[in-house]
Amino acid sequence: DIGERPSGAEGLASVAGFRLLLAKARGEITPEQAAEAAEGAKLKEKQKEEFERRADESKKRKRDEEDDHLTKIMAAAEKSREEAERKRKEAAEAASQQPAAKQAKLDDSTGVQVDENGQRVITLKAVQKEIWLR
Repeated sequence: DIGERPSGAEGLASVAGFRLLLAKARGEITPEQAAEAAEGAKLKEKQKEEFERRADESKKRKRDEEDDHLTKIMAAAEKSREEAERKRKEAAEAASQQPAAKQAKLDDSTGVQVDENGQRVITLKAVQKEIWLR
């Protein structure tokens, strides 16, 4: 050891390790590094595909839930429309069956509408007339 010529590789594990160190310093890529890079790229691609698959499943599940929610909303709207239509028909039938005396009538002496109890009916026209007369 003492009489040998120094190679500059003292402290390194091997001459091959020294060559790898020099190749790395020069920016060269070794076959091992190329294999690692290819393996890393494959792993990243596999992870990306898995992520996209999960995202697609999540979107599909969310779309199905939205469709279900939208269907419920549409059914509720249809039900309320039918209920309103039924109530409107019942109110029209009830109004047609009421005697004419119970409906609001115009008092001829004052020109004011009064209901079946003799109370004044406040309408926009009546308010406008009152304002005009005052």
